[in-house]
Amino acid sequence: MAINDRSFTGGKTIRDLRLIAILMCGKANSVPLISLEKLANSDVEQQKYLKIGESVYEKFCLQELLEKTVRNNFKNPGEVSEFEKEFIKVREWYLLAAKKFSWLSESGAGYWLWCYLRNESAKFSPYISRAPITKTSSFDPFSGELLNEDTENFLPQNYDHTGLTKSPNNYGELFDSIIGFFDHWITDPVYKENTLDVLKTKWSFLLKWEAENGKPFAFLDKNDKEGGEWCWEYFRKKVTVIHWGQFQPATTLERYSYLTAIFYVWNVLPEARKVFLTDINRAWSQRKFRISQNDRKAFQTYMKEDTKRKLLELSEASGMKIHEVLEAIINDAYSLGLNLSK
Repeated sequence: MAINDRSFTGGKTIRDLRLIAILMCGKANSVPLISLEKLANSDVEQQKYLKIGESVYEKFCLQELLEKTVRNNFKNPGEVSEFEKEFIKVREWYLLAAKKFSWLSESGAGYWLWCYLRNESAKFSPYISRAPITKTSSFDPFSGELLNEDTENFLPQNYDHTGLTKSPNNYGELFDSIIGFFDHWITDPVYKENTLDVLKTKWSFLLKWEAENGKPFAFLDKNDKEGGEWCWEYFRKKVTVIHWGQFQPATTLERYSYLTAIFYVWNVLPEARKVFLTDINRAWSQRKFRISQNDRKAFQTYMKEDTKRKLLELSEASGMKIHEVLEAIINDAYSLGLNLSK
């Protein structure tokens, strides 16, 4: 069988294609628009990431490009078969199992982690990003070997340079991008598993805080476009450590999801969260009051003492404010069509 009759990439998932790209680049094969880049904040040579040009990141385009690269670099079926064996061996070791991401099936966790990765993840939690691990094993995906050396655990700042989408169209794309981030991160899979476990634990602590203190933005209807925009602007002005430009919600529902996610991405002491919620709830109440008063005009009049007494009694008995009682009496009389001129 001639090599041109064989499709090496046929039937491969997007995760498989990413790994093929890593292996091809690791063999010093030139792949257009694809490269391996050393992490800027890593002293470990094996800590790299896969960079794929956005123009070829979509599965079909990437598959076509890699198929062409395989054909150009392997001249006979035997070479392709050897590469296939190497791919299968490395795949079983390198790609994290889907079940490791199952906790992200709850969309709140997914939105939080995606925003976390976008917001300069390595700087975000120092106790995660710089926790020392001595004599760990660093995995070389090109040889399938473990390299023992001293290194440190960190979450790399490379999301925006990988080719992964910066504006997911739906939660499915967002979820796939999270998995893609870990696929692009070239390091020991155990290292990635441990990091993912730490992030899962962090999320569980945030949920515990939420259970004790209530959901942030609980006052906001998720379909309230103007209210969502108001909360976004209030949050953005109050919390400047967030890189807000990275988040461009396309819909009202997406903005609502981002608000909660970014609230938990905000790296701050629990008490500061409570203070912020107190402040925004107060500001929201004031906003609602101002809106409710937009169609009201001040009106001053005089009445007999006995009439005032009766008005106060009506107010107390009905549980309504004085102006509400007056409005009700006037509206009732108007609806009855009374001829007050007689």
